[in-house]
Amino acid sequence: MPFTPLIAVGALVFTFVNFLTYLRSRNWNGVLTQVIAWAAGVGGIMLAAHTQFAAQVTFGGSNLGAMDTATQIFLGLIATSLLTTVNELKKAIDNSDSARKAPLLQPTEHAATAPPLATAAVPADSDTPPAGSGAPQAG
Repeated sequence: MPFTPLIAVGALVFTFVNFLTYLRSRNWNGVLTQVIAWAAGVGGIMLAAHTQFAAQVTFGGSNLGAMDTATQIFLGLIATSLLTTVNELKKAIDNSDSARKAPLLQPTEHAATAPPLATAAVPADSDTPPAGSGAPQAG
């Protein structure tokens, strides 16, 4: 196997592992971004395969129009995974993050919006202090 397809498959595996990491950490922005990228890549390759120019687009000696659907899907995943990997490399090199884009989904606030814990209501005329207040309980 030549070195170039090995790099392409490696990029797909690398991107899939990152995708699983996004799922595990509930990074929904990363998950959505990668799903959109893969869908766009597959859709773009499949659209290109049905154009009049498909016969001139070749991969490894085969033209895009003659490739089966599974191969077209694979090429779409590979193409976007290569671009995602290059983008990850760019982010690692560019520590100023000068090409940063806004996330697709806004981050959620967990602690800041959590409602306060409920406390037991005690009638105002009661001599019993609320439970957990540190005051001795009547009894």
